[in-house]
Amino acid sequence: MKKQLCFAIALYTAYLLLFSEFVPTGEAVYEGSANANMWIRRYERKGQFGKAALWRETAARCMDIISIPLAKITMEYCQRVENMELARDMKAEIADVKMRRDEHLRRAKINWRKAKESEKELDAERAKIDKFIVEWVSHYPNQFYDFGIYRNVFREQIEILIDRGKIAEALLIEADASDMCARQYTDVTIRYFREKSKEARQEAHRQLAAYEKVRNEHLKRSAMLRALAKQNPESWPPVADKRDFSTPESKHKLTADRAIKLARGDKRIHQILERHRDVREFAWFQGFCWTVSYYTRDWGNLAIVFVDDEIGKVTDFLASPGDLEERERSEEKLRLSPEKVIEIARENPKVKSYFRQNPGARGNAAYNWRYKCWIMEVILGDREIGIVSVSDKTGEVLEIALGQKR
Repeated sequence: MKKQLCFAIALYTAYLLLFSEFVPTGEAVYEGSANANMWIRRYERKGQFGKAALWRETAARCMDIISIPLAKITMEYCQRVENMELARDMKAEIADVKMRRDEHLRRAKINWRKAKESEKELDAERAKIDKFIVEWVSHYPNQFYDFGIYRNVFREQIEILIDRGKIAEALLIEADASDMCARQYTDVTIRYFREKSKEARQEAHRQLAAYEKVRNEHLKRSAMLRALAKQNPESWPPVADKRDFSTPESKHKLTADRAIKLARGDKRIHQILERHRDVREFAWFQGFCWTVSYYTRDWGNLAIVFVDDEIGKVTDFLASPGDLEERERSEEKLRLSPEKVIEIARENPKVKSYFRQNPGARGNAAYNWRYKCWIMEVILGDREIGIVSVSDKTGEVLEIALGQKR
């Protein structure tokens, strides 16, 4: 359990920090790369240091209003279930995030000393940043049941208890999860819009009311699950899986498919597609524009294309850093082959059980040079439904993230 919870925390934190240039490809499959550092790097490269300073301050702010509160919620859950070792780990993680936040603020001051943009330009960038924060402060609680601690810890515990016939205990775990989701809405999204509503912003008032309603629905669901648990049912009640509460939708002109189509029209992407096989692409709305990430399992992230949502045009291209020749030289040092990785992964009891329950699934393995491990993607039809990472040095299965069984 410790290993699984550590993985959940690491995966969750990776989504929340919002300042890494690129996310691991396994994570990018499930979610886009939402990070302020894309803009930091973009503007520092162009010598637009005032805009870069604003985005460094944004990274720090996101840590304060998103990353740290969510980490505290996880830490307090660990304390409540008396897993004090992991609670201490989370406390250390929070301290580390605060150090990174302070580093962003320090470097923002350096950038401000070199800034040459007009106040009009900076105000336009601030308007974009406001939309960016609104998008991401609303995003994480909405994704609670699909990623992070629920996917890798709560659901794991629930499935084990159901297999053992301990339905009441499983329902109580699900109720704990619903409470945690409600707490995320309270401490992140609702808190943010409550502060915005003090500025007499009509839209903030509307968003606040909408998310308070969603939060209350999760609390009602928790109470319902606890009531069901008292009845000691013999099987898992289908109503316990209902959690598709309506949440406010992002307002954007383009669709993800349209953003991808526009990105594909860029000649620099044509060159990438010519040089690499099995290139994947993922579009994610960032509040005011779309970012389309291109990556492969073996090479990792290749590039990010920025597509303006308002005008429907590509506005910039950000290539992934990295020495490709070094990666090619490193290839000769690998101990395992893709076939051996698939064999190792499929011998893992959890993975074996998953393939048995999904007979149409297949594995596809490639080495990820940036993260220095093998990644076997689990594919069903034309969709990736999970990943398994394997150490090249030891042949050990490192982490498993598979799709929903039920």
